Amino acid sequence: MKNVLYTIVTIISISLFSGCGDSSSTPSSQNAVAFAPQLNASPASNEIQVSWDTYDNATGYVLSWGISSSTLDNTEELTAAQTQYINTGLDESTIYYYRLTVLLESQEDVVSEVLAVKTGESVQLMQSDVGI
Repeated sequence: MKNVLYTIVTIISISLFSGCGDSSSTPSSQNAVAFAPQLNASPASNEIQVSWDTYDNATGYVLSWGISSSTLDNTEELTAAQTQYINTGLDESTIYYYRLTVLLESQEDVVSEVLAVKTGESVQLMQSDVGI
């Protein structure tokens, strides 16, 4: 019985400490926490330019927008090299809501917060500012 207990404790110890000090135990970029991208906007009377920083390991982006934060029914698929989109033909003095989805090959997609922007004004509103 003593040998069996010693064997079990040894196996558990080896399992818990295997890889300690080994470079393979270092977190890889695949396991790193993904941070949501931040959107910026430059509105004009009937268009809004939405921009963001390049996201590491992105395979592309999907920009969604609409006139309701709960219904972003317009989408544009963009390449990984793109960092802006100019949305034209918009109604004046109207709030549009934008969300960016970063498409990643090796992990789940990352989604930004919803950004509210009113055409013709230079103030950007986040979700909490408009009671979303």
